[in-house]
Amino acid sequence: MAARGTFYGLTKKEFDELTALPEEHRPLFLCDTLYDRPDFDIDANSQDVDKAWDALHRCLGELPPDKALYEIDDSYRVTWIDLTKFGSHPLNCAVLGGTRLYESDNAWLVHLVEPGAVAQIAEALRPIERDEIARRYAQYCDRVWPEFGEDDLEYTWEYFQLMREFYQRMAEGGRWVVFVADQ
Repeated sequence: MAARGTFYGLTKKEFDELTALPEEHRPLFLCDTLYDRPDFDIDANSQDVDKAWDALHRCLGELPPDKALYEIDDSYRVTWIDLTKFGSHPLNCAVLGGTRLYESDNAWLVHLVEPGAVAQIAEALRPIERDEIARRYAQYCDRVWPEFGEDDLEYTWEYFQLMREFYQRMAEGGRWVVFVADQ
């Protein structure tokens, strides 16, 4: 899998459809069914963040560089770490916060943020400038992947700005936000 991430802004109807599905169908509902619907405005109600989601989460969630998102025991069972133990609310919920909607394995990350929290996140993202992202990037992303450096920081900053604009739109529309990434 490519480890690419996308945010989706859902109406109440779409939220109800998603949460009524069995867990194993939720990623495909977002990535295929919803994406292909003619009544879902993909340009207005989704935001791709490509592989920058990991750096964005580490920067905003203050996840230490030596910490993985999950642990694997001797029986190869995956245990997701409690990401709320890192960083401060609501920034630590911007990417991998809210309710985890997929627990079956480590193949997908699917996280839901409710409209009230979406508004809090949008407000918290608003004043963040590039210097703050650069400081956090240096602190939380160093040695996490080989691409670490100035080019990757610029890539992260570009997607941060798009994510921030997305959260503003979703907050104004009172939408739920779901983040989905394949692992």
